[in-house]
Amino acid sequence: MNQNDSSLSDFISVMKAVTARGGTADEIMSRLREPALRLASARSWIDGRLANLEPGRNLVYEEPDRSLAILLVKWRAGSRAPAHDHGTWALIAGIEGEEINTLWRRIDDGSRAGFAQIEQSSQIAVGLGQILCIGEHDIHTVSTPAPALAVHIYGSNPEYIERNIFDPVGRTVRRVRF
Repeated sequence: MNQNDSSLSDFISVMKAVTARGGTADEIMSRLREPALRLASARSWIDGRLANLEPGRNLVYEEPDRSLAILLVKWRAGSRAPAHDHGTWALIAGIEGEEINTLWRRIDDGSRAGFAQIEQSSQIAVGLGQILCIGEHDIHTVSTPAPALAVHIYGSNPEYIERNIFDPVGRTVRRVRF
């Protein structure tokens, strides 16, 4: 990492210390909330990466055991992500534009394989200076009416864990690995 990455390296140090201290996912996310907002507002570590960012998830950092990960997520205008959970805790901090996150609540008991009944519970726009904390079983969809950029911080790299994709109309759920 170069000198412009000091905000990122500082955040990584804080993230490692917070997670090593332990606690519930909610406690960890609460302790990382303010440092994550500072990271998202510090342009020095982001600007050098912008030219090489592809639309979608761009890995910035992960622990060797994949227990922690930081991604820059670049959204095109009109992008959508289906209803899903992460299988791990996540913090989403806005950098440019807005991610519109629709949160869902599962209302069935989860006892029928492949079946899930979910209903919308709220909607949160995540732009610069805003953060969304998502627990491992929380369900959300994402849409971006305009281009957007956000930093996503995960308790485990979501590329390597199974998670659920929900179809609210078809009332189905399926396990996938992204």
